[in-house]
Parts: sequence; C-alpha cells; structure tokens
Amino acid sequence: MPDNEQSSINYKDLGYILSSTPNNWWQFGFYLFQEADDIYKLNERRRKIVYKRIQNTPNFDYYTAFDLANFATKFSFQIPRFSIYYLLIGYSLENWLKGFYILKNTKILSSQLSKNLSTHDLINLSGSVNFKINKTEKEVLKRIIVYVRSYAKYPVEINSTKHFENIDLIWSPTVLEALINCKENPYKNDKEIIDKACTRLTQQINNYCEKNPVYNSDFFESKIQYLEFE
Repeated sequence: MPDNEQSSINYKDLGYILSSTPNNWWQFGFYLFQEADDIYKLNERRRKIVYKRIQNTPNFDYYTAFDLANFATKFSFQIPRFSIYYLLIGYSLENWLKGFYILKNTKILSSQLSKNLSTHDLINLSGSVNFKINKTEKEVLKRIIVYVRSYAKYPVEINSTKHFENIDLIWSPTVLEALINCKENPYKNDKEIIDKACTRLTQQINNYCEKNPVYNSDFFESKIQYLEFE
C-alpha cells in the first residue's frame, strides 16, 4: 500500500467502530446486569439484618421512629434503598437495547455515537427495536429512567416541576414505610418484572441473530444461560 494511502487510515476511528459493535454493547450490558444483581442481593441481606435489629429494639414503633433519639444513628444509614440497583439495571438494559439497535442498523456505525443512541429513555429504545413492553413493564421502566436520570445519583430532579412529578415513583408512602421498618422489600416485585423482561429481550436478540446471521452471536449464545431466571 502506498504511503499516502496508509497514512489516510484513521486508526482511532477504526478502533472506535470496532468497539461499538453489538457484541461489545451486549458484553457490557451483561457485566452491568451481574453487578446490579449482586447489589440487589447485598441490599436484601442488609434489609433482613436491619429488620432483625429493629425487632430487637425495645418499644420500637414505626410511626414514632423519627422521634427515637437513637434511630438515626443506629438504623437510618443502614437501611438499603436499592437505588444503585436501578441505576445499574437501567444501564444494562440500555446497553442491550443499543446493541440490538446497531445490529439492525449497522450503517450507523461510525467514528461517533449515533444521535439515535444518545438517550437513556428505555421506553423509546424498546420501541426502536420492536421490543414490546406491557403496561406494567412500562411503569417499571419509567421508574428506572427517573433513577438513572437523577434519584440514583442526586437528591432532587433537574427542576421543581419534574421533582414533584416523579417523586411518587420513587418515594411513595408505601415504599417509605417498607424501607423504614425493613419488614418487606418494596422493590421485590419490580425485580421480578425486570428479570422477566430481560429474559424476553435476550431471547428476542438471540432469535434475531439466528434468523439473520449477518453478525456473529456466539457471545450472546454463551451468556443467555445466565439470564434464565427461576
């Protein structure tokens, strides 16, 4: 190859494109899924420990808990809030959906991320790859989106309007009571819904790869066994 042709190759652009292939998005999504699952299990163990401690506290009453002088120091920072779980599972789903979108639209691979992928909106991303979600799943995805955008990282939304529009998605009275007394996990139902959605998404991607062998899906086939939930 002549020197002038060789020098025209932009290896940074080439490296970026190779790093943007579907398998890399899926691999990162799987890594985040594992981390999210570990965080959830850790918080669930913490919840059970704190609940036992509260039960052993003389005269503990949920409705007067905030008046107990020792409550804040003994329990409040031990109460698991599961927000990091939502953050990580949100990014996991985002990576899988974006990898799927790239698989269906390989022409968008370039030296910069497509504008169609510059979003954290899991509902729109699901629609872009024809991943159908039901009403219940949509409500859970709305909650994940809010966590990813703000409440898993900051104490408030980007403005007062959004803050009070979305606060009940995160801190409803029922959730607050469950968190404070730690008797039950208020996010258990969400996780079950998310796990089932993840299973359907990964199966849909795998089926697409089998019917459209334009891209090597060996990675996904090797990982899908871990996503078969009980």
